[in-house]
Amino acid sequence: MNKDKDNLLASSPNTSASELTELSHDVSPLVRRHVAENSHSTIATLLELIHDTDSTVRYSAIGNPHLTEEALEILEHDSDPDVRYRLASNHNVPTHILNHLVQDENPYVAFRAKTTLHRLLDIKSAES
Repeated sequence: MNKDKDNLLASSPNTSASELTELSHDVSPLVRRHVAENSHSTIATLLELIHDTDSTVRYSAIGNPHLTEEALEILEHDSDPDVRYRLASNHNVPTHILNHLVQDENPYVAFRAKTTLHRLLDIKSAES
């Protein structure tokens, strides 16, 4: 297949889950990133992609609304601080993960997790 077509397929909401699984093994990190972001990717495919050798693929998976709590808990220990930073920026991440990231060795990740937690508390208190 040609790479432009693979990128379009990987990012299309009309691509089947089986095609996305196949594309998740593409040599191009860009194609794999699109698969990681695609809401039609299966949990099994996403669980593979959070272990991808390319950190940008793992980073992209964080934006997928179907990523499980188990997967997020794996990503909180990712070796790349950019991946942990994106996780710490996500308001949909469970608070126990954010509380862990507050203790991150990277000060930017720790600060971002603390900021996200404060915003969540502000939202909850405003709703009360």
